[in-house]
Amino acid sequence: MHYLILSITRVRLTRYCHTIMKKMTIYKKSLRYTKNFYIYFSYIVSMIRKTKKYRLDDIDYKIIQILKEDGRMSFVDIGKKVNASEGKVRFRVNRMISAGVIRRFTIDTAGGGLKGLIDVRLQTNHDTSEVAGRIIRLEGVKKVYEVSGEDDIVVVVEVEDTDELNTIVEGIRRMGVISTRTRLILKEH
Repeated sequence: MHYLILSITRVRLTRYCHTIMKKMTIYKKSLRYTKNFYIYFSYIVSMIRKTKKYRLDDIDYKIIQILKEDGRMSFVDIGKKVNASEGKVRFRVNRMISAGVIRRFTIDTAGGGLKGLIDVRLQTNHDTSEVAGRIIRLEGVKKVYEVSGEDDIVVVVEVEDTDELNTIVEGIRRMGVISTRTRLILKEH
């Protein structure tokens, strides 16, 4: 079933799903599985719409850069910086959010604790994405990156003291890794 869906173009698939949904509503009383079938196709159509490729232009890149520097800046102020109206900026930001280009707005704190990087090397038979998903759930872990090179994963941590850092490192080591290397961040610029 999934192979069929992937082989049909987006437009044809959308039309196909709508045709099936219309037919299903006609025979709704006679088919017991209509509701589940409808939910399945609705889910597929929604996933296809969410995976649309969104091409960024220069204004989008400028908006993203401004939001990276100051995520609380108003759309009016962003519009002044990129020579666009507030409505245009709002539309572009909402479109980038719905397309998955902008995933979240975060707060970067300047806490008094320790910040560090943990390089993780996995065994060859472990799924990198699965281990990264388990690492991100550890308390004190801020970001997890899958990288190329000698190491497979780089973990960004922010903790209060070395005991918390050691707890995170020990938790990572229990996940079937070959080695870890921890570096402390001394100064941010």
